[in-house]
Amino acid sequence: MLTYRTGAAGASAAARFMSEHLLQQTLSPEMAAMAEYYEQGVTPPTLADAAASRYGRFMASGAPLAADTLDGLVRVEAERLAESGAATATGADNGRGEPILRALAAFAAAGLVGREETLACLARLSGAGPTSDAGVEGADDSERRFDAAMAEAVSTPDRSSATAAPRRDMNPMLARRLGIEPQRGLKPDEMACLLNGQRADGGAIEGRVQRASSRPLAQIFDLDAARVPTPEQLARMLAGRKANGETLPAEEAERAVRRLLSGLGVKDKTLTTEQRGHILAGRDAEGREVSARQYRTILEAAKMRIGYIDMTFSAPKSLSIAWAFAPTKAEQAMLHQAHRDAIDNVMTTVEREIGRASIGDAAKRGYEAGSIGWVSFDHYAARPTVEIVREDEQGQPVTELYTLTGTQGRAPGDMQMHTHVAVFNLVETPSGRVGSINLA
Repeated sequence: MLTYRTGAAGASAAARFMSEHLLQQTLSPEMAAMAEYYEQGVTPPTLADAAASRYGRFMASGAPLAADTLDGLVRVEAERLAESGAATATGADNGRGEPILRALAAFAAAGLVGREETLACLARLSGAGPTSDAGVEGADDSERRFDAAMAEAVSTPDRSSATAAPRRDMNPMLARRLGIEPQRGLKPDEMACLLNGQRADGGAIEGRVQRASSRPLAQIFDLDAARVPTPEQLARMLAGRKANGETLPAEEAERAVRRLLSGLGVKDKTLTTEQRGHILAGRDAEGREVSARQYRTILEAAKMRIGYIDMTFSAPKSLSIAWAFAPTKAEQAMLHQAHRDAIDNVMTTVEREIGRASIGDAAKRGYEAGSIGWVSFDHYAARPTVEIVREDEQGQPVTELYTLTGTQGRAPGDMQMHTHVAVFNLVETPSGRVGSINLA
């Protein structure tokens, strides 16, 4: 089964959230290690790399973090490690102190905090460390365990996250444009940048025409979308002003008036006297009554730039069960390969359908076929989730997926082999043209 959803570009908080959702591990550490075989040579980041990627932005100023801020970040990472089952190298959780130790070791190995600061934090959060009451011998033991955890953080793959595997045969020019190395698994911040419509390093994509998102008309004209505009407000809006009479920038006013007229059925660039009379009377351009609900739809509509498509390929339940209970790793690998082969076949068709860059404004001169890029995430169990709609930093509504948790951590789900394929809104053609994927 294939389902999909689009994600907006330019909403960095939503992109970070989606990146973490896609990277959430659904396997035990032992099975995650085995699953690396399926990625066919893609190298996942180390624990230290992943920590730097997730939390580096909090240390960007170079100033030391306040103790309570550092403690909060470490708790977040420790809870994530414990929830994924990766609290220890073997996946066994021998108490709250072990996730704290591993989280702090990753922070220190990534250069996010200094050694003394790290050991002080360890003492505060777990009661172990040189400042605790355990004595010299106990403190030495804590430091030895910490050093071992640091060595592991710089050498061990991050199995607390799913591997973000780039398309293996990605067009080299497209990979360069996106800042992707096809043989290296992407880190959380790189994935968030790509979902946000940027290069993996956060830069602008070379050659791409960046189209602006449009705010809802209710925001532009500064009125309540739940109320039908009065004739006085409509007259001001048609004149390119806010509902209260304040002026708007000329270019924004022109676009907003054009959108309002289009929503009310005006097809020509020029508004006739008759059409103006209809609109001021609360009707559309043809004289038909416009309900409060129709006005709300017009005033709340916004056009967001698409950053990516999340395509989710779910294997039949019978295959998922067969994979979970296969008696040998070889049989599991064969079943998984059948799932991946099916995805590859479908993505060939998807590329043919949407991998077309338009030629001319609104594709007036047709399309040129090209290559698309994607990153895939293999998941092996269902995650009970709930959708929450909130406003992003630009005031636009975004939908976030929250995995349900309980007193024992993440709510358990049954076996369900599925793969998320995040397709980026970019097409690279043989002639060097760069365009957006064709979703018409």
